[in-house]
Amino acid sequence: MPMIDVGDGRRLSYAEAGSGAAVIMVHGSPGDGRSWARVIRHLLPDFRLLTPDLPGHGGSDPLPAGTAQRTQTMATAVG
Repeated sequence: MPMIDVGDGRRLSYAEAGSGAAVIMVHGSPGDGRSWARVIRHLLPDFRLLTPDLPGHGGSDPLPAGTAQRTQTMATAVG
């Protein structure tokens, strides 16, 4: 699975499929990008679908210990 650097040496795992306008599909908690498997097949090939594993989920690096703003940190990683 590809990885992207999100700062501070942490990496975010993601999958990519299709082509066209990009759509970032963010999973709930607990979960990972694979949560979208049943939906993706209905959207291909019309869209470029990106399904990241949020920090601390799936193949992504964990959040730093003591992270107080967990939601903001996850949103920043995806944005």
